[in-house]
Amino acid sequence: MLTEQRISRIIFERLLEMLCGVDGDLVVPEKVIEEKQWYQINDEAELGRLCDVAMERDPKSCEAVRKGKTKAVNILVGAVKVLSNDLANLKKTKVLMEKKLSNSA
Repeated sequence: MLTEQRISRIIFERLLEMLCGVDGDLVVPEKVIEEKQWYQINDEAELGRLCDVAMERDPKSCEAVRKGKTKAVNILVGAVKVLSNDLANLKKTKVLMEKKLSNSA
């Protein structure tokens, strides 16, 4: 699931913690992921919407990126991570965020 990008690394770690803490009960990872809706967000439209929200909430970071402070994009990607409850595909999010910021310059 992790290699297929159906779940994020953070969710994989949460899942491992759950599996290691089980007292003899059989836990099926796919069932846990389904029950908790821990599937990674890979849909570009949804990621784009989350990027828009993050950009709207933090115009200072957007302006910093436009002025050449490229590391400020990580602040915005982190905001998307929080907005998505750690479910956003961060690689795709960063590419989309950079694209949106370059188009709005």
